[in-house]
Amino acid sequence: MSKLDWFYVYSPHYEFFHNELSSTIDRNYFTPYPFYVDQFIFDEHLYKHEGEHFFSRITVKINTIIAILEERLSRNNLNAFIFTDCDILVTKYASRTLPFHVNFKEVDILFQREHLTNAEVNPGCMMISPSIKVLDFFKAVRDDILQNNTMEMDSINKFLRSDQNKVKYTFFSTRDVCSSITISHATFSVYHLLGNSISKEDDMAHKIKEYKRMTAELRDL
Repeated sequence: MSKLDWFYVYSPHYEFFHNELSSTIDRNYFTPYPFYVDQFIFDEHLYKHEGEHFFSRITVKINTIIAILEERLSRNNLNAFIFTDCDILVTKYASRTLPFHVNFKEVDILFQREHLTNAEVNPGCMMISPSIKVLDFFKAVRDDILQNNTMEMDSINKFLRSDQNKVKYTFFSTRDVCSSITISHATFSVYHLLGNSISKEDDMAHKIKEYKRMTAELRDL
């Protein structure tokens, strides 16, 4: 099986997680493609708008996905790729489990679960198969973020539930991809670190502390 391309975006504020993720992605199975983004692009809106989600109006990730899809479609490269946040913990099990999901040919996007009890998706970890309908989906999400001052996860879920949605999607098992909300198994592949949303500084401190705690626990398995 050919290696999977693994894309993610990072800024100077997330340098710690970029370094950790870059060092733990198994290059025998994945080819990492980190996209550096200047911090001011995030800081223009991050935690700036009272009454809105702290991540509202920010389209960096969606714009990057759109650019990847456009480039791949221009070359007729329809191979699925992984797109994640960079504030994740990747274990040795990722090389055994994540490549298997390319066999889900009837699915356009695999998402991380946000909760165990409903069908809300979290875009922190995705496997995306390029197509025009997937490109159109993410363009619609981007436009909704800009027009309605929302955040990406809300817009993604809104369009997935829409009667006009043409994208077929499903979820990674929480045995493979999880967060502190959905963790259900000790030997997961990807653990998405969630912040406390109090402030940018507190959020980062909380995530790094959690990352180090989880990493220490995994060494004992």
